Amino acid sequence: MRPRSLEVEGLGPFRERVELGFEDCDLFAFTGPTGSGKSSLVDAMVFALYGSVPRYGKRGVAPVVTQGRLQGRVRLVFTLGAHEYTAVRSVRLDARKRVNQEARLERGDQVLAGSPPEVTEAVEALIGLDFDQFTKCVVLPQGEFDGFLHAKPADRQGLLVALLDLGIYDRVAESARIRQAAADGEVAAIERRLRSAEDVTPETLAAAEKHVAALERLLERVEAAVPRLEALGTERSAAAEEEAKLARRLQRLTEVRVPEGLAGLAKRLDELREEVTVWEKQGTEAEASVAAAEDSLASLPERADLVSLWDRWRQRSALTEEIAELSARTQEYAEVLEAARRSHEMARERLERIRREHEAAHLRAGLEVGEPCPVCLRDIEEVPTAEEPGALTDAEATEHAASQELVKADRDHTSAVARLAASSKSLEALIATLESTPGEIDATLTKIDALVDARALARSQRDEARRKAARARAGLEALGAEERAAKRDLQRDLLVLAEMDPPALDVDDLAGAWEALTGWAAESLPGLAALRERALQKVAELEAGIRETTGKLQDACVEAGVEVAGGSIRDAVVTALATSRARREQMGERLEEVRQLGLERDNQAVKATVAKALAGHLRANNFEKWLLDEALRVLADGANRRLAELARGQYSLSLDSKLDFEVIDHQAADERRSVQSLSGGETFLVSLALALSLADHIAEMSAVGTSRLEAIFLDEGFGTLDPESLEAVASVISEIGAGGKMVGIITHVKELAEMVPCRFEVKKDAVSARVRRHDS
Repeated sequence: MRPRSLEVEGLGPFRERVELGFEDCDLFAFTGPTGSGKSSLVDAMVFALYGSVPRYGKRGVAPVVTQGRLQGRVRLVFTLGAHEYTAVRSVRLDARKRVNQEARLERGDQVLAGSPPEVTEAVEALIGLDFDQFTKCVVLPQGEFDGFLHAKPADRQGLLVALLDLGIYDRVAESARIRQAAADGEVAAIERRLRSAEDVTPETLAAAEKHVAALERLLERVEAAVPRLEALGTERSAAAEEEAKLARRLQRLTEVRVPEGLAGLAKRLDELREEVTVWEKQGTEAEASVAAAEDSLASLPERADLVSLWDRWRQRSALTEEIAELSARTQEYAEVLEAARRSHEMARERLERIRREHEAAHLRAGLEVGEPCPVCLRDIEEVPTAEEPGALTDAEATEHAASQELVKADRDHTSAVARLAASSKSLEALIATLESTPGEIDATLTKIDALVDARALARSQRDEARRKAARARAGLEALGAEERAAKRDLQRDLLVLAEMDPPALDVDDLAGAWEALTGWAAESLPGLAALRERALQKVAELEAGIRETTGKLQDACVEAGVEVAGGSIRDAVVTALATSRARREQMGERLEEVRQLGLERDNQAVKATVAKALAGHLRANNFEKWLLDEALRVLADGANRRLAELARGQYSLSLDSKLDFEVIDHQAADERRSVQSLSGGETFLVSLALALSLADHIAEMSAVGTSRLEAIFLDEGFGTLDPESLEAVASVISEIGAGGKMVGIITHVKELAEMVPCRFEVKKDAVSARVRRHDS
């Protein structure tokens, strides 16, 4: 893994966004005052890859977010081999400081992972190291720089197994075991197949060859007998056909019989023809009578019109009586009307008079002597006196009653006059329509009724004659059908018997023709029966010959084991021969298959033996220990070469029997002591030597021959070194950087930083930490 660029925002001291580019930086330093944020840049790289920060452990995510901020983000672009990858992670905190993390890993336009766990898993697969292993050999953070040096042998062993891909030997052993199981399974399967083919031997193949030869000879015999059987069969078919023809002729002769009822058929036909003629004549005469009655009726008026005329005569009498009654009633109403007028006039005059008397009395009541008169305007000398006026209310009631009587009398009179006028007008209109007299009407109606009765009688006679004529025609048709059927039967029998040369017959004389035909049939029966008997005897002789030849062939088939189930003997033999030949071929193929299976079984057995031996060797307990011992010795030798320069030959590393490191102090008579006895500066130098040795030798020690440690980051201990050691460290680190690996150091030691060609200066103000690149 080799970084290309880094973007950080909202993480650690980097409240504002910062960007770093590592192009052309094989050796660089993060420098700045203590607490400025140098280590936070390395933390950001590790967080982008694994979602964790070394100083907080695997689960400490919330503390990476800048205080006072709710979101942080990091974007790391790195290369691995020939491919470039981009890892992006962001952390958001809600109001309760709960963490919501998002992540994405891309290679070009392809998204390799889209969630935090998926990104971590993908990074581990690409780099080949988990978080703990990465922080022990790639990123050496503060407080853990000596992790590889002081690790337990088992932890150090696990790290080396991952770095060197020693697990491949376990996978090879497992593959060998799988191949051994597969080969053993193949051997067992082949053994089962061989057991199932135990019945296939050279002896059984020879028996099959013998059976094929026997069937071939049988087929030759059958094919030699086929022409004879075919000739017998043809002759037997011809004889059977002749016998069948004679049998049909005998059957036809025995079926020649005169149809029933043929004797009186001609007489019955003549009688029915006469009956049809008689009834058709009566029907024609009755139809003429019907036509004559209808002609007479057509010359007379319609009976409905005459009945209507009678009704109008009766209406005239009724109207005449009604007019006389209405005239008398109108006169009575006129007299009542006149009396009502006189009574009303008298009542009206009396009412006017009483009203005037009341007005005068009212006027007198207001007169005073000396006052002007309201009528003549002269002064009144004396107020006149008079009698009391009559009752005004009675006079008004009398006048009202008389007025009502007058209105009623006038209404009754007017209605009577109108009814009289209407009846008179109706009588005049009715008289205008009366043309015939009642006597004439009666005579015409009597004549019409007589003609209707005569027509009905004629129609009845006509219909009866038609029914009887139809019945006679139906009988005639039925007898004609019988006659035609008898003729058809005769013609059919003549046609059927044509090949026997029947006598010539007159079909029109049915009785005579049938008598001649039945006589001829009776005479022909004995000779035809004798011919059929001879034909039956010939068929039996031919069938006996066929049975004898076929029986011999069937016996031969039984002897050869050929089953003939009612079909052709030749077909059965051909089928049996084809089956036997196929079985012979199959036996030959199976014998060859058995030979090939034996060879394959031996081959699989060899594979199983080789795979078992390989798995056994790789399963040995000291194999991996031997590999790890060699790897640790190589690392120790490489670290000692670095220490010779870094510690100026003062001490070196060695491995004890438990694969743990110990120090050899060359200035104390090569005394061996624990690495725990080293001072802080000495521990830093030894740990640095181991880290650099691991970076140098990882490729050559890897089981697959590839290096994934393309960069190393050092974040501790430079302040504990004296100037000479510091210069030696800078020289060694520069040498590593020049060798193609990226080396990044985190230091606040100004002298060391100035020795590095590329520096990233980190400064922190009141707002945020900032980074500035300096190139020498």
